[in-house]
Amino acid sequence: MDRDRSLLLAALSLQTGMIDAEQFAAACWVCNEQPEKAVHEVLAERGWIQPADRPHLEYLYERYLQDHENDAKAALTHLLIAAKRALAGLEGLVPLGTIAFTPAALDNSQAGAIHSAPATETRYAFTSIHAAGGMGRVWRARDRQLDREVALKELRPEAAGNNKTAARFIREARLTGQLEHPGIVPVYELTTRPGSNEPFYTMRFVGGGTLTEAIRAYHAKRRSGQSGPLELVVLLTAFVAVCNTIAYAHSRRVLHRDLKGDNVILGDFGEVIVLDWGLAKRMDQPDEEEPDISWPALQSQDAGLTVQGEIIGTPAYMAPEQAEGRLEQIDERTDVYGLGAMLYEILTGQPPFVGANTLEVLKKAVRGQPAPPHELWPEVPPALEEICLKAMARDPSERYVRADEIAQAIQQWQEVQRRRAEDALRRQSEVLRSILNSMSEGVLVSDKTGNVLLINPAAERMIGRILAATPDGPQTANEFYKPDQASRFEAQDLPLAQAIHGQEVNDVEMFIRSEGEGEGIWASANARPLRDEAGALRGGVVVFRDITERKRAETELIRSRERFELAVRGSQDGLWDWDPRTGEIYYSPRWKSILGYEDHEIASRIEEWEQRLHPEDRERVLAANQAHIDGATPHYECEYRLRHKDGTYRWILARGVALRDAAGVAYRIAGSHVDITERKQAEEERARALLREQEILATTPNPAEAREG
Repeated sequence: MDRDRSLLLAALSLQTGMIDAEQFAAACWVCNEQPEKAVHEVLAERGWIQPADRPHLEYLYERYLQDHENDAKAALTHLLIAAKRALAGLEGLVPLGTIAFTPAALDNSQAGAIHSAPATETRYAFTSIHAAGGMGRVWRARDRQLDREVALKELRPEAAGNNKTAARFIREARLTGQLEHPGIVPVYELTTRPGSNEPFYTMRFVGGGTLTEAIRAYHAKRRSGQSGPLELVVLLTAFVAVCNTIAYAHSRRVLHRDLKGDNVILGDFGEVIVLDWGLAKRMDQPDEEEPDISWPALQSQDAGLTVQGEIIGTPAYMAPEQAEGRLEQIDERTDVYGLGAMLYEILTGQPPFVGANTLEVLKKAVRGQPAPPHELWPEVPPALEEICLKAMARDPSERYVRADEIAQAIQQWQEVQRRRAEDALRRQSEVLRSILNSMSEGVLVSDKTGNVLLINPAAERMIGRILAATPDGPQTANEFYKPDQASRFEAQDLPLAQAIHGQEVNDVEMFIRSEGEGEGIWASANARPLRDEAGALRGGVVVFRDITERKRAETELIRSRERFELAVRGSQDGLWDWDPRTGEIYYSPRWKSILGYEDHEIASRIEEWEQRLHPEDRERVLAANQAHIDGATPHYECEYRLRHKDGTYRWILARGVALRDAAGVAYRIAGSHVDITERKQAEEERARALLREQEILATTPNPAEAREG
């Protein structure tokens, strides 16, 4: 889209009230600095044109193009001329000096002036327009004489030649220059343009955003659940600074009369600056005469813009006496109301009074009964809501008397919150310390340079006294050995050292003892890197567990197993040890050799035994086995046949007994196998011999003779 078409879209947005003059001017300036950008694109990028407005805007855009044979430049020119005629029709009804910037005031040359610098002056080099208001506009400029950047404020082109507006402008410059406070921008020079006598003044340039922008950003994050706990504190701290600045102005007998977040700059380096003293007045001087504003004209205005005349201020933030135009009743408490309105916006994200047009907003301001903040945000702290509503009391006598009283009330609330947070943190720390001190595990936390941040008594007992910090962690009085108890850990291989360098360590066993002493303890260590919310490495944490008793038990178990194995080797019985829960079983080498197998040929599973049972014995043996597992018999004893490697069967005498837990469940059964094949064979031979003898006796006529014979 070419530049004329883009400007036409932007001008239509301005004419229909979708954007205001300051937004239009800012977008034009951006496009002047970045020619590749289109004005309407900048407006959309910044959210000034809403998606819901696009269809209506595009409809108007197409209509204007159709009416001017698709000539965007002709359509734009016609739009500006129509705006100028509309302004002329309002002459006498809506004076230029009474309502903030009117879009219709732009003619073709003035539209160009928004993004083109005026004639270069001797001292100041104009850079770009920084902001525009109802009466003037502010340039970023360079002071050639002092070689520094300044803010240069001048009257808007449409206000040029208006003596009353110029007088108000000069009064603003002089009054601002007389207020010397960190919260008020210092004025450097008040002078006039050579040849035109149009006034302008220069000030310190303050980079940053407005308080309103910061409030909107905070509440957008709050609604999405992304705001941090300190963001509201930052806004309140800035608000306290505003209150103190206004308290100073009141001490100099000056009223601001137009307090709102848009008139407060939060500087890039922490400055909080109250701007736009154009409606300010001295308490000891009467207001200059201002013409009245007709109510019909107000129905088309933006309620967020400053209105001058009998009604002085910004409708969305006005005290009732301002909204009714009772100028004689405006005093310090009127500014107190404005501060309360700013606090209201901080708490809720919107001004106290909103409406479709200025007239509707003014009517609400006259009533002076905004919705309580908690109705817009249920989590508003009650104490802050109370401060806000007191400052905005409809009756001035019920408000705070001085601006600094609001600041003190906010600071007292912050102090209470701080103390509560400190008490909660202290209690939490005490609980944490109590837990750490009572733990049997040792806990040590260090920063990435090896300085110990936290260590509990168990860790001190295990690793010894801390001597110094090193890049590989704290140095202690004890020595750390590997499981062989002879090889020492190198400093960089210790668990905490690895954690400090970003590695995780699991279940590292180490033997810890004092130098030169044989006695020590066994510990198992787990270590993790310590990182902040952004993932940056900040140190390490290691947890030690004393495993000395476990290691002693393991050592004793090894010795017992060695003794057991010696006993097994010396025994002629085959031994077995079965876990009925897992099916795992230990068969001694002798047990396997009874069946003709080498030690490696039979796996440690109960199925190896079951599958070798003689088919005639299987059911009986398994029943006897299960009866003992179930606790029906005090011990297990059974004779049966098992298949040998050569395919024959061996007779086995099996004995065993179960170990049971507290519930009586068998968790281990151990016993022996004895090869009784020869005995069983001898018994069978004797049985056969006896059977033959009985058969002989049965066939002999005289058994006695047979025996004698």
